[in-house]
Amino acid sequence: MTNIKFTDEARAAIKSAITSHPDWNDWRVHRGLESRSMTKKDWLDAAEHLGLNIEHVIENAAQQIPLAVDSTPATNAEAAPVASAHDLEAILAPVADYVGAKVLADLRNSIAPVIADANKPVPEPVKVPVVKEIEKKVFIDAETGEKVAAPEKAIADATITRQDTAGKVFGMRHKSLANMPVDVWNAPDAPAIDDDFQFDPEALADALAMLAKGAFGAAWLYGPRGTGKTTFVRQIAARLGRPFVRIGFNGFLEPVEIIGGLQPDGKGAMRFAAGVFAHAIQRPGCIILLDEVTTSRPSMLSELTTILDDTRITEKTTGSIIERAAGVSVMAADNTNGQGDETGLYAGTSTMNKAFQDRFGVYVGFGYMSPGNEAKALAAATGLDIAKCQHMATFAALTRKAAEKGEILEGLSHRRLQKWADLVDMGRPSQRAFEVACLGDLDGDTRETVAQFARVDLDQNHHLIDGTTAPVSTENTTPENADAANQFDALSDDSDQF
Repeated sequence: MTNIKFTDEARAAIKSAITSHPDWNDWRVHRGLESRSMTKKDWLDAAEHLGLNIEHVIENAAQQIPLAVDSTPATNAEAAPVASAHDLEAILAPVADYVGAKVLADLRNSIAPVIADANKPVPEPVKVPVVKEIEKKVFIDAETGEKVAAPEKAIADATITRQDTAGKVFGMRHKSLANMPVDVWNAPDAPAIDDDFQFDPEALADALAMLAKGAFGAAWLYGPRGTGKTTFVRQIAARLGRPFVRIGFNGFLEPVEIIGGLQPDGKGAMRFAAGVFAHAIQRPGCIILLDEVTTSRPSMLSELTTILDDTRITEKTTGSIIERAAGVSVMAADNTNGQGDETGLYAGTSTMNKAFQDRFGVYVGFGYMSPGNEAKALAAATGLDIAKCQHMATFAALTRKAAEKGEILEGLSHRRLQKWADLVDMGRPSQRAFEVACLGDLDGDTRETVAQFARVDLDQNHHLIDGTTAPVSTENTTPENADAANQFDALSDDSDQF
C-alpha cells in the first residue's frame, strides 16, 4: 500500500466506500470516533477491518465515467441483432463416434431444450425513459460549515442598495472614517448587528479601505485569543448588510471538503460536489473568513493561494470554472500572524507560506480592550452590573501586563472574563466562578502566579462583585507578593478607569 498515491479523489472514494459499508457505524461507535476527526490511519484501519481492498476502491473510482451521459437518441439506429441458429446434430457430431447410442440419446435429450431456447428470436429492447439528473444543491451553515436542510425559499442574492460614509454606517466619529465611502448591501441573511461591539477605528478603516478597493484577499487579522478578531469581521458584514461565511480550519480538513471535488454519487458515477468555499464565492457581497487558517494542511494552502491569485476556482478534474461573484472578499484570522507557535498556547499552528500571506492586502494586529471598554462590553454581554465588571476587567488587565513582561505565559482572555461574569450573574460566588472559569484555563506555572495575584488584590474585592458585606481579613500582605500588589495599584491609576 506504500505505492498508493492518495489524491483528493482517492481519499473521497475511500471515505465513500467505508461510510457506505453496512458495518461502518458499528465499527466507528465501537472505536469512539467521529468521521470529521479521523486521521488517515483511522480510515485505513477502518477499511482493513471492513474487508475493503483500498487499491481496488481507488482503481474502480478512477475507471468510473464521470458526470453526464449523452441521452440523445441515435439517428441511424440499427435493428436489433438476430441470434444465429444453433444445430443440435452439428454440436453432437464431434462426439458421436466415441459414445454409445444410449449415451448419445441422453446427450441429445439434455441439450435439445437449451438449443431450442438459444434459437428463439431476440426480443425488441425495452425502451427505458430517459431521466435527466438535476444538480442537487447543498446548503451549508455559514457559522459551522455543516450541511443543513434546504431553506423553504432560496436566499436571494444581495445587491448594493446605497453608498454612504463609514462614519454614518458604523456610528463613529473618527477622522479615518468620516468621509470614507462604503457600499451598503441588502443580504437577507446578513449577521445581526451587535450595537455593543466596539470597533478599533484604525483597524476598521484599514479593512474597509481594502473592501472598497474590491480586494479579494482583503485583510489578515492576528492577535491573542479572545481579542475579537472573528466578531470584528462578522460585525463589519452586519453593518454593511453583507453575507458572512466563517470557515474554521484544522489539520484534518482536505481541499475536497472546503473547495470541492469529484465524489462518488452512489450510482457508479462521479459528480462534482462544491465545498463551503465554492458556495460562498458565488454569493455577491459575501465576506469569507478563513478562521485559524494556520492550522491547515500545506495542500489546502496551495489550493487557496491559487484561488486568491486567479479570483476564481478551476475544478481540476472537469476543468469547469466557478467565478467569484461581485464584491466577494476574503479575510483570514489567526493567533500568530502566520509565525506558528512554540509555547504550546496555540498547538497545531504552523509557519505560513509567505506566498499565501502575500495575497492579503493588510495585516491588522488586535490587542485587548482597555479595562474601561472591556467592562462596558462585559456588562452589555452578560447583564452584570458595570461596577462589578470593572473589578473583573481591571484584574484581567493586570494579568495581561504581566504576560507582556514575560512573567507569565498569557493573561486572562475576554472569553474567560465573560464566563466568570456569566456565572456571577447566575448567582455563583465570585471567587468560585473565578477559579472554575479563569484559573482552570491556565497552564500550571501561570495558574499559580495568577492565583497569587488574586490572593493579593482580587480576594478583597470578591464581596463587591457578589454584592455582599466584606469579610474580616486575617491575612497581611507578605513580602513575596508585595510586587504583585504594586503592579495592581499602578494599574488602578489608569485614566481609563471608572
